[in-house]
Amino acid sequence: MSLLSSNDAQINVLHICNNVTSTLSFVALLFFFTYIFRYSPEKITFPIKLLCNLFFADFVYTISNLISNLSGDSDTVCKIEGFLRTFSLWASVLWATMIAAVAYARTVKNAITIEHKYPLLVLIGYVFPLLISTIPLWSTSISYEYNQVYCWVVGKDDQQTALIGVLIFGVWMWIATMITTYLYIRIILFLKNLGFSNSIIQMKKLLVFPVILYITFIPVTIDDLNLLPKYKYIFTVLHVILGHSLGLFNLVAYGYQRIRGGLTARGGSKHNLPSESGDGHLHDSDLNDLSLRSESEKPNKKSREYSETENSLREVLVQAIH
Repeated sequence: MSLLSSNDAQINVLHICNNVTSTLSFVALLFFFTYIFRYSPEKITFPIKLLCNLFFADFVYTISNLISNLSGDSDTVCKIEGFLRTFSLWASVLWATMIAAVAYARTVKNAITIEHKYPLLVLIGYVFPLLISTIPLWSTSISYEYNQVYCWVVGKDDQQTALIGVLIFGVWMWIATMITTYLYIRIILFLKNLGFSNSIIQMKKLLVFPVILYITFIPVTIDDLNLLPKYKYIFTVLHVILGHSLGLFNLVAYGYQRIRGGLTARGGSKHNLPSESGDGHLHDSDLNDLSLRSESEKPNKKSREYSETENSLREVLVQAIH
């Protein structure tokens, strides 16, 4: 995002947009972590671990957006911000994709032992983004520089900067988004083929996860590549508002129902969500309460394979949908 031709009023608008969206994301994510670790630290299941990693990446991204206010006055702060921004964006996209891959593995592939791969997921989700984000720190041709709003990877000219942005993040982000979309569509089709007719509308809620990536990154891509020069500033504003709201969007999609259920339970409601027990804690036994189908809709042939698939579906979908 090049803002060298923007006036002070436009820059101020972008700063306000950044501060507002980043503050909202920061408060929302902080609330989520406070809720998770205060009320159920011993009940963090495998799906919750995945969500925590996604939200941690978004939290780091939000911090990088907040400290951008100091980056214009310090080259060191700028480099720290640029590093955190690149690292957290990569980590967020990777964790979102891996969550989709885990859901796919545990449903379509019936890989009920996928949680044993958690150390590998952590390795992929953090080490790879760490390596990518360090490149501008030692490279002689690219570096982290301030663009009047935040720090990002910059080359020798605008054309090289746009190309570097695409190669370092853009193209891989879209590949990950396409993979995520494909996996959730496969899950929906798989459930439909199994005959989960009364739950297919619920299953379609899975598509909200890749949709968030599209909403977030389409204006970012248009702005970074300057695809619509006539509307450059409009898409720059959308870039800041939507791109910097990534943490808030993810929290709403992945975590809102879980938080709401816990608060409702502690408030004495008789209508707890299937994923919450009355005490507000997360219990593995609660997964057995999720009824995906009525008894009359279940296949006549109650095979062992179907039972294992159904059990894995309960655990994954109680986290993904509810």
